[in-house]
Amino acid sequence: MSRFAPPRPSPPPRFEEGCSASSLDAPLVAAALSLLFTLSTLYLAASTNPGVVSREMAAPEEAPSAAPAGYCTACCVQRRPRTHHCRHMRACVDRWDHYCVYIGNAVGSGNHRVFVCFILAATAHAALLTWCAALELLGRAQPWRLASATHALAPALLLLYTAPMGAVLACFSAYHLFLISVNQTSYEYAFKKAYTARANPHDRGCLGNWVGFCGGAPSVAAGEAPDVAHILI
Repeated sequence: MSRFAPPRPSPPPRFEEGCSASSLDAPLVAAALSLLFTLSTLYLAASTNPGVVSREMAAPEEAPSAAPAGYCTACCVQRRPRTHHCRHMRACVDRWDHYCVYIGNAVGSGNHRVFVCFILAATAHAALLTWCAALELLGRAQPWRLASATHALAPALLLLYTAPMGAVLACFSAYHLFLISVNQTSYEYAFKKAYTARANPHDRGCLGNWVGFCGGAPSVAAGEAPDVAHILI
């Protein structure tokens, strides 16, 4: 045997040498916390009263032949401005935005804030899962090792799911943040086009709209008599 044996080829870098497991600790903890917050806001958005208009002001048994503007013949109530009848809830909802099938509830004045928190939390959770999957994939993807490639399959599939889902949620969140900035609901902006021909009477400016949204200020100022003909059906 020769005294000088040829050097053995060095093994490929292990996972710990490339992307250490400790680098995943912070994203995993953040993803777990965001999941907890997402589930909490999902429960609140689904269980909170969206702002169903009570029937204390219900009309008599026989509705008037000429119903006034804003009178709902299905609920027999006089609707306030920016109130719409939700066919899924079978009731009129104050500041009805839309009916969300994912929470099984309408989105209105009662749960709009927590619903926005829910979609923002879901967006953050998807982004964190994408980050964790990318870190795991970069650490385990070693084409020269079949076992390593098999271990990289799970993070690759997770990345293929969370990346587009996060992009969709980000667009949906940006859309709702825009609506808050202009003080409009999804129904008013996308379906009725209520303010295409006139100024939005509820717009208090971007900062004022956000203060009203976060603080629960009324959408119509005291003493203001808005034109409800373009808002109510």
